[in-house]
Amino acid sequence: MKKKKNLIIAIIIFLIIVICIIRKNDFKEFKDDIIFFKNYYSSMKKDRRETNGNDYINIIEVSTKKYNKKEISLFSNLTNQIGWNKIIYPGTGGEIPIKLYGVENLKYKIIFKSKNQKPENLVFMANGKEYKTLEELGDDLTGNLQKGEIKELLVNWKWEYEISKEQDIQDTIDGKQIEKYNFEIITKGEEI
Repeated sequence: MKKKKNLIIAIIIFLIIVICIIRKNDFKEFKDDIIFFKNYYSSMKKDRRETNGNDYINIIEVSTKKYNKKEISLFSNLTNQIGWNKIIYPGTGGEIPIKLYGVENLKYKIIFKSKNQKPENLVFMANGKEYKTLEELGDDLTGNLQKGEIKELLVNWKWEYEISKEQDIQDTIDGKQIEKYNFEIITKGEEI
């Protein structure tokens, strides 16, 4: 009976070792997943600390006395991104949250100025319309602000993909440059 019990234990240990060897790659992937989620959680905590718990990291005062601007990149706005955290590639999308603060009663206009080339298939959406560039979109972002009022705007973006073979080649080229894509958000205020 004791030999039979030892044989069963030996077989179980042998099977566990075989399973571990077979699943070694799966364990590596599991370990990578744990590291990914640890880094993801850390970056979320860091994002929250940087914004004091506020998702709107693009807070801009609007005044009639001066232009206010803030240089940002898509990477600074990836907390709500569709897809992998902190990675932008064809098929992903996200949003650019903007919060305006009225220093006085005024009519505002938002101007975008790209600092370098954006990916060709990257498009922007706001107010139910789609735009090929941020500069086009800026022409439609106007409105009124009262003194002390805070207005929240969301500009959505998506990187379209699998349009054509030529576009896939362009996506590959653009994917190597996406980290360099920066732009300015400039606010201009006029008296009402």
